[in-house]
Amino acid sequence: PAKPPVEIKVDIPGLREAVDRKLQLWKERLINLSLRNRLLNFRETRSSTLSVIEPDPSAIFDRLVKDQGEYFIYVEGQDLFRDSEEEQHNSLEGTQVGGGTVRRPHELVCQGSPQRTARALYTLRSRAHSELEERGINVLFVALGFLRWPEIGTSSVQHLSPVVLIPVQLERDRSRQRYRLTRVAEDVVMNPALALKLRNDFGINM
Repeated sequence: PAKPPVEIKVDIPGLREAVDRKLQLWKERLINLSLRNRLLNFRETRSSTLSVIEPDPSAIFDRLVKDQGEYFIYVEGQDLFRDSEEEQHNSLEGTQVGGGTVRRPHELVCQGSPQRTARALYTLRSRAHSELEERGINVLFVALGFLRWPEIGTSSVQHLSPVVLIPVQLERDRSRQRYRLTRVAEDVVMNPALALKLRNDFGINM
């Protein structure tokens, strides 16, 4: 019978740490630190961003991350996103919002007109699906908290960066249903581009 191969393990002091440092350096070089990166220089657009005004960030984090729950997107004054599922909650007490409209539990209220919200929802869902199908990556996130920081050497030029990123998906089964927001099976992260920028330029570790 053939003899099993002999394995010789050589433990070189510091080798594992050196490899880990090199891998981390390669990862950081892949991060775009220019101001074209929206993770560093975030700018709201009418077609691809939504600002949530209710509920507060801690409640959103608890429901999406801790409870693995879901949210529906509320669009004021539109019945377009109401479906039969909501009839089950008619007896539940909602929350009064602007214009006298009642918001059901587990809904996100976004800033802006109903038309803008509906347009942004459609764009976000379409782009996220396209990127996932074509490149196999998720590009849709709920951002909790934003940091405003200045350019080095000046206080007049400031940039806005998201801090906590929750990977999510936006779904709607039928055209007359509300959009449903759920977390995907990826890690919640601190903004990696912001963390690297703060460390390199300001000596701040997140």
